[in-house]
Amino acid sequence: MKKMLVFLCVACLVSAANANLIGNGGFESPIGTIVDNWSVNAIGNTASVTRVTGNSYNGSYAAEFIVNYISETGTKAEILQQTLTGSIIPGQAYDFSFYAKGLAGPGVVGFYQVQWLDSDGSNGGGVKGVTPMVQFGTSLTSVYQRFGFIGQTAAAGADAAFISIRLEGGAFVGSIGNMLVDKAVLTPEPAGLILLGLGGLVIRRRK
Repeated sequence: MKKMLVFLCVACLVSAANANLIGNGGFESPIGTIVDNWSVNAIGNTASVTRVTGNSYNGSYAAEFIVNYISETGTKAEILQQTLTGSIIPGQAYDFSFYAKGLAGPGVVGFYQVQWLDSDGSNGGGVKGVTPMVQFGTSLTSVYQRFGFIGQTAAAGADAAFISIRLEGGAFVGSIGNMLVDKAVLTPEPAGLILLGLGGLVIRRRK
């Protein structure tokens, strides 16, 4: 019976680790161009993020980013999402990834970052920690590639994650870029969850 309990608990933890904490990470809903679950931050008249079909990595849809210099301030196309309160466990390691392809012209760069938030204010509120900001735009090609990180530990006091993926254009004529993003995923690392679960079982057996 004890062996069966161990196997069942491990199976539950692996299943939890495979659950994506990002809503609409594949941009499959809703009908139309609005990117559901995500906030769009577009700076510049020709900067945009829209939901498109026919050129996705997985499923039917992807998010298309476009930047094109038209003013002195440059352009930025960004999507943002905050996960649900309580979705993040402080001290737990998380993996984040997405698939992207496109063309980064002169002065165009792409970035991604995850912030750890105290969204309910129970630990003072605000940002409790951040992952390193990664520049990936110069690695974009015409073929989808996977970008992201593994094993980033959620900060103490955090209960949610705030995700940013963006494409920025330079402040000069000819700074044009486009990017398709699909299958954004944030999950707790399976190994850490399994070890925590097994540790709990050992404590119970000793009692």
